Amino acid sequence: GCIRVQHPEELARLVLRHSNRESRPSLESRIKSGTTSTIRLPQQIPVYLIYLTALPCNNKAEFREDIYSRDPQILKALDAK
Repeated sequence: GCIRVQHPEELARLVLRHSNRESRPSLESRIKSGTTSTIRLPQQIPVYLIYLTALPCNNKAEFREDIYSRDPQILKALDAK
């Protein structure tokens, strides 16, 4: 699958801030290269993903398309007794 990140460079710096393996110039060089690369971290970082199709916006509910068809599963779980 794919995960979109609003500020990928900021996330990369945050994730790598305690790693001695990657310096800021090296990270920027990797980004500018335009190629995919893997950076192994010294320890795992817990990542929590939230998938929302309804969210608050200007004091109203905003509904978005359920592109992954997950709403039926969530509704079923919520309806379970």
